[in-house]
Amino acid sequence: MQSAAHDTTVRELSITGQDRLVHLAGLLEATRDEDFNMSRWDRCALGVAGGDPWCQAQGFDLVGRGAPRYDGYKGFEAAAQFFGTSVSEARWLFGGAGYGRVPTAQDVAARLRSHLN
Repeated sequence: MQSAAHDTTVRELSITGQDRLVHLAGLLEATRDEDFNMSRWDRCALGVAGGDPWCQAQGFDLVGRGAPRYDGYKGFEAAAQFFGTSVSEARWLFGGAGYGRVPTAQDVAARLRSHLN
C-alpha cells in the first residue's frame, strides 16, 4: 500500500506547465484592475503566481523586490522553467510588450489562454 505522501508526490509530478498556465489564467481573470500593475514584479502576472499558495507549494515564489524565483532561476528565466516555455515566450506572455496599451490582468489571461489553444 502506498502512503499518502507518495500519492501527493505523484500528483505534483504530473502537473505540467500547461496546467500552471491554465491555473494562472484563472487567477488573473479574478484579479481586480487596481491590484494589478505590469510595471512591478510583485503586482504583475508573475507576482500573482508568486503570491498564490498552489504555485508556492510547487516552489514558485517572489524574492527581493518581488522578482519571481523557481528552481534556482529568477525573473523571466524562472517563469520559463515553471510554466514550461522558452524565455522569449515567457517575456511575450508576461512582459508588457505587444499589448498596444498598458495591459490589465484580463489582457494577460486572454494571452495565456490564446497561447494554450
